[in-house]
Amino acid sequence: MLDTRQVSATIQAVIAKYPVVEPYLRRIAERVAARGARHGRMKLGVRLPQEVINGLLRLLPNAALDIRPDGTTYVRLDRVIATAEDAAAWVAALSTVFEIPDGAGAFSRRQTAADAAQLLERCRLAFPDLLPIWDTEQPADIASMVTARPATVVQQEYFRLAAAVSFLLSDHEPLGMADFSARCFADSKVLKTTPSLVRRLADWLLLLRDAESTDEARRLVWAAYGVVENFTAIKATLFGPLEYVKHGERFDWIAQLHARGETATLSWDNLRGIDALVLPAETPVITCENETPFNALIREGLPALCIYTAGYPNMVITRLLHLLPAETSIQHWGDTDLDGLRIAAMLHQIRSVRLWRCDLAEVQRHRSVLLPLLPDRLRKAEAFRENHPDFPFLDELAFTIAYGWLEQERWSKR
Repeated sequence: MLDTRQVSATIQAVIAKYPVVEPYLRRIAERVAARGARHGRMKLGVRLPQEVINGLLRLLPNAALDIRPDGTTYVRLDRVIATAEDAAAWVAALSTVFEIPDGAGAFSRRQTAADAAQLLERCRLAFPDLLPIWDTEQPADIASMVTARPATVVQQEYFRLAAAVSFLLSDHEPLGMADFSARCFADSKVLKTTPSLVRRLADWLLLLRDAESTDEARRLVWAAYGVVENFTAIKATLFGPLEYVKHGERFDWIAQLHARGETATLSWDNLRGIDALVLPAETPVITCENETPFNALIREGLPALCIYTAGYPNMVITRLLHLLPAETSIQHWGDTDLDGLRIAAMLHQIRSVRLWRCDLAEVQRHRSVLLPLLPDRLRKAEAFRENHPDFPFLDELAFTIAYGWLEQERWSKR
């Protein structure tokens, strides 16, 4: 194990032989003391004099110096010392030689934590629609990023990622990954060459859908938000007397299928260029979260336009709702757990939504068949209620927390 006095003597000997290396070692010492961690890399300069390189090599292992082809020299702090005990001695020796005050590192760590908290608060203010993301982001993880890069750089990255997610949540044309990368990151190759950004974006999108982050889920979530190479891959299933006007021509094939008791499937290719949707007067619009209840609606033969959302709505469904007349209101039938109510709230951002068969009165009527929330879901629902006092379906959420949730399939007329 290294001895602090021996390391201090070695540092002083290197400085005595190579005086030009002192300012570089001081910068390293200040960085290590300030960050309170021995990881990451720091740039020392471009085309450093050979005497500086020689001095650094007398103290640091070859692997710790990273000299690029253009002459830029970095020191890899994670390759300086192998063990925690030796690292402590090395840090203490640097602090002694360069007279860095005790507690400087602790102060900087407090400052880093403050920077991380401030960054997160700025994200909340700039992108309030992404609150589920900011509620989940860990300040400690952001603080770790801030120790390796300036807080302004980390904030810029967060803002750019958040702006990209906000774009995907908007009513937009489908686009390929390269086009999405060019639009939101000013470079068509950024996402192709930076898989960590793709993963973080996918995880955020899944978080907004309250879905588990798996490799398969990350791969599939892009299509739900319109990042696809094949535009016909995004579809919506509906049932109702709907007609539409496209390029001045009226199309009634959806209404004809409805008259025969059949559903219709729309892809983005169908929606492109539609000028207006046409429904008979006073036809209600019902959105349905799950497939079995949607099929039950078909069998009931309700005089309505029924749209199957398949959980969280994809961009074909959101565009369909945007195309409805401005005065159209929606009746939504879904589960009353947090996930189901958040789906209703997402639709409510597009068109005014009234809960149907899952409103407070109906849930109270079905109290004997409610399902209890699992402990982790209960904690999540309670935290969501506390952090979102303006949630449009707060009464239903409060009842769910207190008594359990109503699954669509458990609803009955009796």
